[in-house]
Amino acid sequence: MMSRVRISKGEGGFSILEALIAVSILSIGIVGILQAYGQGLRSSRMSRDRLVAISLAQQKMAEFEADPSSLSSGIQEGDFGEEFRDYRWEADVEKGSVDGLYHVTIRVIWGLGGQENSWEMSAYMVNLSEIAQPSRTGQGTSATGGGR
Repeated sequence: MMSRVRISKGEGGFSILEALIAVSILSIGIVGILQAYGQGLRSSRMSRDRLVAISLAQQKMAEFEADPSSLSSGIQEGDFGEEFRDYRWEADVEKGSVDGLYHVTIRVIWGLGGQENSWEMSAYMVNLSEIAQPSRTGQGTSATGGGR
């Protein structure tokens, strides 16, 4: 005796339309997650690049502080060598109204995918060798004098 399989409408399973809708919703969710991940990676790289630029700007500023005789009015520029080949620097040095006083602005520039970015910092520096020393002649007590 053969058993009969009975199929009735409205029982169990998913229709093709329901499966397509479920797959579409799942695809939209996965695309959103991947876009958020990509944006996070870009943000992380931008933050890293900015931190490197800040560190390089501080290093260049420290070099000027260590050798104030290198301060001269005008714009100076250079790079940071092979290790940081994507970065370059510009220094705008302005002589102040007081002898030996300089306003130094360091700008670090780097490129990211054809877009140029920069970080800038500035400080006032003093070159002590340019400050006029007071004359010592004619001051104080005389070494010659009458004795009793």
